[in-house]
Amino acid sequence: MKDYKRYIFPLLKKDKLPNSDFEEFKKSIKQLIRKVFCAAFSPQIEEMFKKAYGNGYLDDLFQEFLLRLFQTKDIILNLKFINEKYLFTIIQNIIYYHLSSGFRLIGKAKSFEELNPYSEEEENIKTEERIASQAYDYLKNLKIKHWFNELKNKLNEKDEETFCYYLFKWLLKKEMELKKINKNALYKRWERLKIKLQNILGAQLEEEDLEEIKELFEVYMSEVCQKKYFIKNKKG
Repeated sequence: MKDYKRYIFPLLKKDKLPNSDFEEFKKSIKQLIRKVFCAAFSPQIEEMFKKAYGNGYLDDLFQEFLLRLFQTKDIILNLKFINEKYLFTIIQNIIYYHLSSGFRLIGKAKSFEELNPYSEEEENIKTEERIASQAYDYLKNLKIKHWFNELKNKLNEKDEETFCYYLFKWLLKKEMELKKINKNALYKRWERLKIKLQNILGAQLEEEDLEEIKELFEVYMSEVCQKKYFIKNKKG
């Protein structure tokens, strides 16, 4: 298993890292970024980064990755081993962060010397990443926000109505008022919607995401369904 300490520790300690080693490290991390996109996101997500930042999007994300290393250098310099899984999580965090921010925060073509490891803009993230439980909550919230935006953007009005009907039924044990649709037609809509939901969320889902998915549904119900649709209490 590859140990990335030989590249990262000299950078964080501001020791001299040979240019050939830095280029090797950069190439390796850019390959890892592609791996994260393929393993943890749908193909459309990487296309969004390409569209927003052009062909240099991997260089932008590599610079952002270096910045995150500096922001958590006190933790990293105490690690005995830095494996790919650890760096995978950092990169995944960065991608979720920028998805949730609407692509406002990735800088263009910053030089290595210009990176500020303790910028005020990122101070809250630095603090959260120091504490394991807070770091988990932070990443989970980014996931939920990203998924919520995906649902809002990709579900049409009929999808939304159908989704809300079943969310009320499952989560609140209440029934939503339906207009101009019978239960049989609604069920057929739901069968089609399940496939659409799988296409939107499925490529990114793993077994450990089930808690996040439940919270996502609760957020969607609160932010969309309860604000838009009437419900009636079911009488026993």
